[in-house]
Amino acid sequence: MAGNKFAVKLSKVKTEEVSFREPEEKIAKSFNDDFLSVGFASYFGSDIDTNTVTVHLILNYDYGDEESGDLLRLLNYKGSFDFVFDNLKNYIDLKSNELLLPDHVLEKLLDISISTARGIIIVKTAGSFINRFYLPVFDPKTLLKGMQQEDSEQIV
Repeated sequence: MAGNKFAVKLSKVKTEEVSFREPEEKIAKSFNDDFLSVGFASYFGSDIDTNTVTVHLILNYDYGDEESGDLLRLLNYKGSFDFVFDNLKNYIDLKSNELLLPDHVLEKLLDISISTARGIIIVKTAGSFINRFYLPVFDPKTLLKGMQQEDSEQIV
């Protein structure tokens, strides 16, 4: 597979949920960026009949201290991004239905999806308090490695 070439395109962007809330004025005035955390979850899906790989993303902005139980969810985003390949069946194990795309391709799909989600979040939160806190730049290689590690831990 190392020498195989293929064409891929982003074919569909679906925003399943974007919800955000304004913090109380007292919180907004004393807002400390150190207490803002970004949560990330993602997984890949595939459909051999349509030659589609889907990246599913869930992103959250939480503010406060989880240990004290004082945690405020400021943003919740769920979305999916469909990428169509010219011949996906060459990259799927038909017995296990496992996706066999090279890591650098999965990293690029993840990177494009996150960047697109960042733009969607900026537009959807325009004029709100949370809009001044852009989704950070993630390293897709590190994220993919973490996803693969979680998958292998679930198998054990």
